[in-house]
Amino acid sequence: MSDAYPEADAREGCSHPRETFDLLGHEKAEALFHAARANGRVHHAWMITGPSGVGKATLAYRMARALLGGRSLLEGGLDIPANDPVAQRIASQGHGNLRVLRREYDFKTKKVPAEIKVDQARQFVRFFQETPSEQDARRVGIIDKVDDMNASSANAILKIIEEPPERGVVIILADAPGRLLPTIRSRCVNIDLRPVADAQLRPWLAARTELGEPFDKVLWLSRGSPGRAMAYANALDSVVASLSRVADIMASSASRGNDVVLAGKFSGAKVVEERELFWSGAQDLLASAARASGGEVWDAPFARPDTSRDWQSVWAEAIAREKIEADINMDARTSLLDMLGRVRAA
Repeated sequence: MSDAYPEADAREGCSHPRETFDLLGHEKAEALFHAARANGRVHHAWMITGPSGVGKATLAYRMARALLGGRSLLEGGLDIPANDPVAQRIASQGHGNLRVLRREYDFKTKKVPAEIKVDQARQFVRFFQETPSEQDARRVGIIDKVDDMNASSANAILKIIEEPPERGVVIILADAPGRLLPTIRSRCVNIDLRPVADAQLRPWLAARTELGEPFDKVLWLSRGSPGRAMAYANALDSVVASLSRVADIMASSASRGNDVVLAGKFSGAKVVEERELFWSGAQDLLASAARASGGEVWDAPFARPDTSRDWQSVWAEAIAREKIEADINMDARTSLLDMLGRVRAA
């Protein structure tokens, strides 16, 4: 994260993807891209899909370094070291033939906006239409991420997707590709990143944290995403502890307590990321409880729920409630309090 201002594509506790030089898992995805390069058939538009924090941006920057002339430590691979001149220029955001489209910090409002603005998208398109900063070299654009674009900004980038720029490559990141315009999806080579196996994620997380007892909870909540794992690791006292309390409620082993206080912890404007983590983790617990009620093994390192209760409907209601909250800007405290009440009443 920049010392001067927050970056929308950075996660607390993790190096920014442009400064990250190793990728956990996804060997097949890299092999797909390498095969295209080896055959001299690098498509003009690539779409990297997968859960948030799974490594999409890290892969995109590895691809960009290779496309812009970085030299790999391995024959034909993407393991370009940090001391490579191309890698250094990208890390310092000083490479003239790379453009990144993302939500940019607004110095007037002192906030990162919720969407990528249409003017930004148009500037991104012009980058490919103007004379390249460096001759006889590819131009690479990364869109991080297309989920943050509204209809106008998404339509603005159609031109470079439909009319491939000369020696230009666009790498699009998407958490939920099903929401995208079909005209964008159909013109991209898709690389789908699957969750990282626990066998790989466990030692990676252990080497970067000292979590103690909550380690297995963080690993389970990560759902195979290194980025999510670090987000939960940085929110032990707030989010993970609160999810443990929700699990106790589901197991009928928690006292009535003060649900108002619990809901209030995730209701302010300064805890948006923690709120998203709490909602997501609570829904994961409810989904697992529903499966356990249907006879599956309870494998979460949280209190085992009372499987005689109707967790399927509670899980469905939690999903719907979060969507309604976002659609109508419902009061955050009330929404979470209602959800906790429904958990108790199941």
